Amino acid sequence: MKIKGEINQNCLLIRNLKTPISPRCLQCRLSLSQCPILPYFFVSLILILLPLVIIFITKDINPVTILGILIVVLGFGFFTSKLVEANYREEQVRKELEETRRVLELRAQAKTRELEELTRILDEKVRIRTEELEAKTQELQAKLKDLEKLQELAVGRELKMIELKSEIQRLKKIIEDYEKKFHKK
Repeated sequence: MKIKGEINQNCLLIRNLKTPISPRCLQCRLSLSQCPILPYFFVSLILILLPLVIIFITKDINPVTILGILIVVLGFGFFTSKLVEANYREEQVRKELEETRRVLELRAQAKTRELEELTRILDEKVRIRTEELEAKTQELQAKLKDLEKLQELAVGRELKMIELKSEIQRLKKIIEDYEKKFHKK
């Protein structure tokens, strides 16, 4: 299909009939197999030729018949143009929706990548913080063990001091008893 702008240069109406592009012909950019005007063109041609053949055969040229043919052809052309315009608007809406869908998909992909990157960064931060907390926990556990040993030593020392004070008191009492005994004598 050779396209020049929005105009299909393969259009039967343009190529064979040498017709200019009508402002209401909005579908002429399509290939011949897609042309929505072509079937209507043939129907219009038949609607025109059939009464003319009937007039030619019957040799009856009645103005009412000619007016009837004209009304049928014009009505058919009017409704055909409305149908073509509706098809064109539908095509435009379909294109806009497709473009919007494509843009939304691109945005969704970008946001997904952004979320994946943020998730990766957050996971890395969580991993680093977890390592820091585990190291701090190990450090605190080591300090706690040191404090427990220190407490054990301090408590043991205090108990020993209490024991020694008792022993000193006991020995003082014994010395006092001996001194009393020796001084009385």
